[in-house]
Amino acid sequence: MGMGDDIAGLKAAKAKLFSLQAETGAFAGEVRNGDLALPDYNGFVTALVLREMEGFADAECDGVVRRALDFLEDCISPESGMCTFWPPERCPEWVPYNPEDCDSTVVIAAELFQFGRLTDGVGVRRTLDALSGFQVRGGGFRAWRTDGVVANRVDLVITVNVIAFLAQTGYRDSAMYGNACREVNEMVAASEGDPGQLDRLTPYYPDVLEVMLAFENAMLRGARDLSAAAARFLPLFAASGDRTGTLIANEGRRTRWFSEAVEVARTIRRGAA
Repeated sequence: MGMGDDIAGLKAAKAKLFSLQAETGAFAGEVRNGDLALPDYNGFVTALVLREMEGFADAECDGVVRRALDFLEDCISPESGMCTFWPPERCPEWVPYNPEDCDSTVVIAAELFQFGRLTDGVGVRRTLDALSGFQVRGGGFRAWRTDGVVANRVDLVITVNVIAFLAQTGYRDSAMYGNACREVNEMVAASEGDPGQLDRLTPYYPDVLEVMLAFENAMLRGARDLSAAAARFLPLFAASGDRTGTLIANEGRRTRWFSEAVEVARTIRRGAA
């Protein structure tokens, strides 16, 4: 293939990605539970698409990015600085509750920060202050603020995503960052050579590819304190894992989210690198 073919392929892939964006600005996802599959438009998937678009967004993408950011802004509470998986006004009818959660917050806020929508230092500080309520004594982070509604275990990837956001926003010197990095390094070291143990540390992330990409993103954000953990993780990634394309799952992994838009965006970024 020549350069002309590469350019044509990139243009076609971008057109495909743009076609997967709804009028609301959200990118298309799919939620599956057993044999049931439903289209779903949420902030988490939309933020993952924008994460990839950081690597190739140009003038042609301006409108697409702007609409996606508008949608993400609807997920964040101006009072708490935390985010919900769906904007409160656009939560699907089948969802029993849509609480503020740790992972959605850092994944969404990272893109708002990266693309210049979260520039107020007070706003960033408000989010970071709220995140402290999700950190356990050992340094890891849980999905939910309180116990009792659903199981609320520490998740390795959630913790890595928090670390990435702290590094991105200039808080590598904070105790929150240091304690979280120490916990991740210890968690990965304890699971070295045992893919099953690593899987137990990621209750919401059953696909090992997403674990690897979380480490990759954190390193790109400047979380170099995770370099040892990332190096230890690579052999585990090569040796094992659920490669189903699951982006994230609920407790028990019965309900899982997928997205063609994320896959297309990742393909474009790899091609543009």
